[in-house]
Amino acid sequence: MMRRRVPGGLKLVLTATLAMLLPMTAQAQNWKFGLNDNKVLFRAHISTPGKPGFSLACAIRKPNPPAVVPGFFKGVTFTNPDELYLAFKGQEIGAPIRNEPRSDVLLVVGASAFRLPKISWGEYAAEWHTTLSATGPMFAAIAAAPSFEIHSNAGSVTVATSGFASGYASLVDACRRQFTASRHPWRPAPLVAPVAPINMRKTAEADVAKGCKGASTYEPGAFLSGEIDGDGVPDVVLDWRKIKCSGTFSQPFCGASMCSADVYLSGSYPRTNAPKQLLAAGVRLQPLSNGNMAVGAGGSMADCYAIGTDICEFLFYWNGADLVGLP
Repeated sequence: MMRRRVPGGLKLVLTATLAMLLPMTAQAQNWKFGLNDNKVLFRAHISTPGKPGFSLACAIRKPNPPAVVPGFFKGVTFTNPDELYLAFKGQEIGAPIRNEPRSDVLLVVGASAFRLPKISWGEYAAEWHTTLSATGPMFAAIAAAPSFEIHSNAGSVTVATSGFASGYASLVDACRRQFTASRHPWRPAPLVAPVAPINMRKTAEADVAKGCKGASTYEPGAFLSGEIDGDGVPDVVLDWRKIKCSGTFSQPFCGASMCSADVYLSGSYPRTNAPKQLLAAGVRLQPLSNGNMAVGAGGSMADCYAIGTDICEFLFYWNGADLVGLP
């Protein structure tokens, strides 16, 4: 295994540098409960004003409302019993390109992932929106966690949950009371079943079978397992140096001195459906002070020459959005 020789003093500098580069926890963020209630309209909602997140709302016309001016309800989305209107303003998942519905949004709460149904863009409110059942495992999971992540093709953002549990409880209680008073009682209903955590080892083994186009043998250390992205689900590094295919090319993903090292990250894999790929002359996992692992990749002769040493290694760590190299 190729490792860089690092003097003791330089280790302290690298440790301090890495500590500054590691992803920060989500900042304090308060979810607020709001209510619009008059003789014509009832609307309850929670949101994080001016901060990444989403809003949840229910709305219903009051029974026997007085006459209202035309356009009074413009921009109001009415909901059915047991239903909440969920909306993103766009900063979390990106602006629309052709105003087409999309199905790429995933909420990751700890080791659980919840894929949202198809969401649409509303021009009047300038927001992405969908409707969901009001009760179920996703909202319960968010209420019990310190933060969650919104994943989409635009990337990912971390959202703090301070105030969500109480705000959500107030929202559901207010909606249930008003709908019942309007003779449209709510009934408990499941929301969205969580996506089972992906087994990264099985995923990597399936890719080996596909890459080898058949049978193969594994040497010890072909699959390295550890916590790289901090989501509580084991990640896997596939070292193609230690895979021997049974076909014509025994090592199809290796060059003269470097081989592919594929990093399967459980947190990002449901969205990207592909591993992060490195080139390495040897690979290992390096524990970090935050409890996660960095991927140590051995460099080529040219890389070593560039930094003035015969033995070199480059560290890659998860910064909250991508696998990046330590400068």
